[in-house]
Amino acid sequence: MNPLRRVFYWCARHGALRASATSLTVVAALVTADQVMAGKVPDPTGGATHYYATTMPKPPDWAAKDKQTLKLGHHVFFKDVP
Repeated sequence: MNPLRRVFYWCARHGALRASATSLTVVAALVTADQVMAGKVPDPTGGATHYYATTMPKPPDWAAKDKQTLKLGHHVFFKDVP
């Protein structure tokens, strides 16, 4: 099992997925992630290694100085974060 699937399964087991996340949306996310990891579709995050939710009271300190690659909904993605 690849590391990304392990994260999804851990979240599902520990209730970290939103109640509104249906099994169909989780499957769609896994399929998309698998395609990105296999190089079949481009990485929509531009190689991001970090992200934060804009619903947080305050962005993380690192976010002010690192390269933002994508803003999608309430999430902002970054790469080249030390």
